[in-house]
Amino acid sequence: MLPSLARRVPQVLARSSRALSTGGIPMGASPQLLVTAFGPHKTGAVRNVSDVLFQQGASIARTKKIIVEDQFAMMLSVYTPGDPAELVSLIESDETAAKLGFPLLVKHLDTSHCAIPSADSARAHQRRLKLACPQRPGIVLAITELLRDYGCAISEIDASTVARSGELWFELECIVDLPDGIDPQNVGDDLQFWTESAEDRRTTLVFDTYLAPNFAPLSHA
Repeated sequence: MLPSLARRVPQVLARSSRALSTGGIPMGASPQLLVTAFGPHKTGAVRNVSDVLFQQGASIARTKKIIVEDQFAMMLSVYTPGDPAELVSLIESDETAAKLGFPLLVKHLDTSHCAIPSADSARAHQRRLKLACPQRPGIVLAITELLRDYGCAISEIDASTVARSGELWFELECIVDLPDGIDPQNVGDDLQFWTESAEDRRTTLVFDTYLAPNFAPLSHA
């Protein structure tokens, strides 16, 4: 074992033991707070915010972080077993902002619709959409308008423009939330029709079961 790693092992084990022995989110509970952070990208931002929450006995139910150019943005839904007002006061304080190097903003969640869904329920109402095509204006508009017509929502999205062999390509990957009563096959058929009717036949689109084994996770997840 490398000397530097050997020195860190007791600390790593101690942190793991504390985390695993601490009470988490009870079944049926809902996160009460939405915490947001943004600013110049700093290495360790997720770790530092997580530490602030852990020290107060809070748990992260869900988090997303993205980096665009040299800026980052992050959102976390948070459950706390104590008084949410006390946690809000701490994490929105000037002291916490000075410690992190960026401020945290908090919004109270309406917990009536925020209960953590079962895995089977989530998969039944979600699909992953992946698109790759030569870059041109209006791609995102066309896709989102089609999904809106079905009452679908996009809960995660990652899009970028990349250079390939001297040509700009647009790549999009997102998680689509389907409303009750909508047949995913119909949505997929219309998406494929849009793809097949595109002027450039190199366009590819996949609309399949959420977290299917042949898909890698979203790049910012």
